Amino acid sequence: MWGQGQGQGFNQGLTWSQTFGGNGGGPAEFAGPNYSLIAARGKGGGSMDSVQFLFVDVTTGQCVETPRWGGLGGGDWSFQAPPGQWIDKIYVISNNLVNALTFETNMGVRSAKFGGTNGQQGQLVATGKRISGVRVRCGTLIDQISFCTAL
Repeated sequence: MWGQGQGQGFNQGLTWSQTFGGNGGGPAEFAGPNYSLIAARGKGGGSMDSVQFLFVDVTTGQCVETPRWGGLGGGDWSFQAPPGQWIDKIYVISNNLVNALTFETNMGVRSAKFGGTNGQQGQLVATGKRISGVRVRCGTLIDQISFCTAL
């Protein structure tokens, strides 16, 4: 599914979560009210070096992917929801950076924890909604992340 096109973000009808992490790096956003998060990948070690997300447009079935944000360090990781499922819970460990991410589908399939262990734990639980976008602040690491939901 990866590599099948790129979407343009827009914000009508979206509700943004709290932000996780610090204020460093430059901002980027990718969102759409018809998107549903189905996969994520990146690089990480003690913190998130890079992230990229894959959404499906629920009206067309087309997959759209975000740019890859962040740097080139760390080990590769990825998680894709099984067919017919979508990601509706994201667990974040952060301090002044995003240190770790864990994903869970609407049917309870949970990814490994990607990244480190230091920082405060937070979560986005979007049961009954779709995770429809992401905002990041990044340079060579992921400094901050937040997600939006839509019905």
